[in-house]
Amino acid sequence: MQLSGETGQIKDTGNGWEEFVESVHADPVEFLQLHWLERFRNEGGVLSPGSLISVYPPFVAKECVNPSLRSIPALELRSALADFARQIQDVEDGQKIKITVRR
Repeated sequence: MQLSGETGQIKDTGNGWEEFVESVHADPVEFLQLHWLERFRNEGGVLSPGSLISVYPPFVAKECVNPSLRSIPALELRSALADFARQIQDVEDGQKIKITVRR
């Protein structure tokens, strides 16, 4: 199963544990989308224990070409993603939304 944190959608990949491990070994950067972590680190970012990388604009936005990346506490990001997913659950593909950033 694969969860999209931004949309809350769960997709059945049809893969079992062995296929998952094989895919990770074959191409970990692509399969686990580690290029974002690599970019974050190359830009001087530090991911401390208990933190995750926040992306803006969100990956689901067509404007997400060169997103900004920052480290935030995992619980804060998960809460923000759950809230974002709830807010856009009825938005059609291609429909415009307004995102207000609060810090």
